[in-house]
Amino acid sequence: MNDLETELVERVKRNRDMTAFRDLVLAHQKRIYCLIRKIVNNHEDSEDLLQEAFIKALKNIGQLKNNAVFGFWLNSIAVNLALAYKRKMTQKGFVSIDGESLPETLSESLTDQRAGERPIENAQGDEIRAQLESALEKLTEKNRVAFVLFYINRMSVREIARTMDCPEVTVRTHVFRAVHSLRHELGDYYKLFKE
Repeated sequence: MNDLETELVERVKRNRDMTAFRDLVLAHQKRIYCLIRKIVNNHEDSEDLLQEAFIKALKNIGQLKNNAVFGFWLNSIAVNLALAYKRKMTQKGFVSIDGESLPETLSESLTDQRAGERPIENAQGDEIRAQLESALEKLTEKNRVAFVLFYINRMSVREIARTMDCPEVTVRTHVFRAVHSLRHELGDYYKLFKE
C-alpha cells in the first residue's frame, strides 16, 4: 500500500470522507471482483458480494488498526463473504451454473484458450477446462481458496496467511494439498503437461 492509499483510509476513518472511500473502491474493485469470482464462479453473485464487501469495509473501517494493511483486510472480508455465500448455496442445494462461458471463470484463467485457429486443440482445451473446473470444485474450501490466491492471484504465502487469518505453514499445507488433489484428480492431463 502506498502513502496516498494510507491517507485515503485515514480520511475515511476520521471524517467518513466518501470521496476518499470512492477512490479506495476504484483502486481495489477489479482485484476484489476477480478474487470473489474465482471462489463463487458466477458473475451476478460476484457483483453482489463485491458491493457487500465494500459496504462491510466501510461500516467496519474504524476497527482497522493499521491503515497500511487495508488491502489484506479487504481481501479477508471478500474471501469470508464468498466462502459464506458458497457454503449457504451448498447447504440449500444450489449449484452454480452459468449458461454462458465467460472468460473470467476460474478454469479459463488457468488454461490457455486459442479460439478459431486449431479446432482439435480447442476441443481438447475445452475438455481440460471442464476437468479442471470439476477437480477444483472437489477441493475443500480452504484448499481451493489458498490455491486460487497463490496460483491465480499470485499472492505470497504471507499475504494469504493474513487474508485467511491463519499461520503461513497452514497456507503452505492448503496449497500442497490442493496441488496433490488436483494432480490425483486430473491424472492423465497432469502427465501430459508435465512432459
